Amino acid sequence: MKDIFEMNKIFCCPGFQHRIGDAGNRGVAVLVRKTPEGIRFLLQSRGIAFDDESKIHPMPVEININVSCEIGLQFCPFCGRRLQELIKAAPKAFDDLAEKHKNFQPADL
Repeated sequence: MKDIFEMNKIFCCPGFQHRIGDAGNRGVAVLVRKTPEGIRFLLQSRGIAFDDESKIHPMPVEININVSCEIGLQFCPFCGRRLQELIKAAPKAFDDLAEKHKNFQPADL
């Protein structure tokens, strides 16, 4: 049986929805972050999944490892939609996502 993808109405396109769903996983994801200025989006690349980070800390690592890096987003990298439009349409949904995603982000952002 073929899986059917159902688009959640708060997202602009399937690519954006999938990347938000990948928060905390190894690879590329979109994170939602709540700041004093409002909701912001981050494109994050993770070399190590959030759940696996504790596995590398006990042992000494003699090489530099890029666990994760982030860059801010103003437009969807897949369809080009202005992301503030999504926030205006569903502010509560993005507040909830920001709460779920706060563990996957460095504290100093």
